[in-house]
Parts: sequence; structure tokens; C-alpha cells
Amino acid sequence: MNSAHWHLLLSHLPVVGTPLALCFLLAGLLLREARLARVALVFLVLLALGTLPIYFTGRPAVDWIHAQNGFNRMLVERHEETAQFALGVQLLLGLGAALMLGCCRGATLPRWALAALLAGGLLTSGLLGWTASLGGQVRHTETRPAAT
Repeated sequence: MNSAHWHLLLSHLPVVGTPLALCFLLAGLLLREARLARVALVFLVLLALGTLPIYFTGRPAVDWIHAQNGFNRMLVERHEETAQFALGVQLLLGLGAALMLGCCRGATLPRWALAALLAGGLLTSGLLGWTASLGGQVRHTETRPAAT
């Protein structure tokens, strides 16, 4: 496997995992199950940490793709810029989850804070999806707006 394969393989984890963790968080909120909400928070922390290898495999993936036919610098730059922002937002979401886990060890998790993380997670999921879509356009010409 080359760097582009690793980047593509790893990039699916937060795109799929974050909405899944949010489903657990929502269920924990609605069912008032603190353990379920804590599991969701742990997943959000792990997913945030998992975005780091994705980000760091991006540059080697670009180097590999650059050597291929059909390389489009503009598409890569749009994906890179969005990916940097998505990384920061995902890390903030993970930090928020980690702070809740750390500050509320034995205490009840504040519902307002869980709801805020859920809202932030929904925005993060949308941003991750958009970033993935832009990344797909780099090599998948059928996903580009001008494709016929």
C-alpha cells in the first residue's frame, strides 16, 4: 500500500465514526444514560486523535498523486485548506469531549454541555463530509461538478 491508500483508508474513520458517536451521544441524552454518553465521548476523543495520522498522510498522498496523470493542483489545494480547518474543528470537538470526561468523572454529565457537543459534532460531521467530497474530486473525475 502506498501513502495515498493509507490516506484514503484512514480518512473514512472520522467521516463515518463521528456521526456514529453522535448517535450514541444522542441516545445517551434522550435515554438519560450517562454510561452511553460517556462511551460516545470516549469515541469522540479517539476519533479526534485519529484525524492526526490522516492529516499527516495527506502530503505524501499528494506527492504520489502528483506523479499520476490528471493531477489538478487547484482541487488538491481546496481539499488541503478544508482539511486543515476540519482537523482543527475535530480536535476541538475531541478536546471538549475529553474535558467533559475529565471534569465530570463521578458527577453527572451536564445535559447542556452534551447538547452543545452534539451540535458541534453535527457541524463537524458536515465539515468532514465536505472535506472528504473535495478529496474524492482529486482522483475521482466522476464526482467533479463538470463531469458528464
